[in-house]
Amino acid sequence: MRRIIPCIACILLAGLLPCVSAARPIIPSDRIGVYPIVDGYFSANEWSNPQITIDSPIQTYVYFVNDEHQLYVMVDATGDSTDDSTDECLLVFDNGGIMRVLSISGLGGTILSNDVYAVTRFSSSPNNGSNHKIYEWRIPLTYINAEPGQYIDFCSPFWKGIASMPFDGRTFRDNIWPENLVVGDKETWGILRIALAMPVGGEILPVNKLMLAFPLVMLIAAVLAISIVLLKKNS
Repeated sequence: MRRIIPCIACILLAGLLPCVSAARPIIPSDRIGVYPIVDGYFSANEWSNPQITIDSPIQTYVYFVNDEHQLYVMVDATGDSTDDSTDECLLVFDNGGIMRVLSISGLGGTILSNDVYAVTRFSSSPNNGSNHKIYEWRIPLTYINAEPGQYIDFCSPFWKGIASMPFDGRTFRDNIWPENLVVGDKETWGILRIALAMPVGGEILPVNKLMLAFPLVMLIAAVLAISIVLLKKNS
């Protein structure tokens, strides 16, 4: 009996873990020392591994990097091989109830407002040698109410008449991310992790990260406590 009870506790814990740890995808922004040139061109060595890959309806690779003050985003829409003024790309950030909706569209369009800078081009990239739509962003962390080490909500919906990440105006194809996104339900959004410098001895855990882990820690403690009580009763 003493051996059976801990096994039961482990089975119960294993069954409950997906309820706690599953669900929201986490995007790990990479920490950089030299920032990308925001010109809409995918230059060599500017971007490494895409954190988001969307296979359909528009094949797209999305990259995030940051330094101490800026977030940089590259949306490489390899599946959009037409250059139209109605093409569009949408990024939505929310941290502490402060939501920022950033959108760019047009032929070779450029936006510059609130210190946000974005450019779209029709060019090639390492992901596809043929010309296709590319969107590149430089966003001050202060504008999206964020700082290095934080976790913030992120998504790209087709929302209030503004297209997503991206939208092809000629074929009306539209990438929504995450796939089952409901704008009014944050549990269906993704989580963007703003990178923090690695200090000697390991990574500093921000309060946001500890809060995400808190329910799991409490669950483990509760299951272990029940196991100990059951063991004592049967000893």
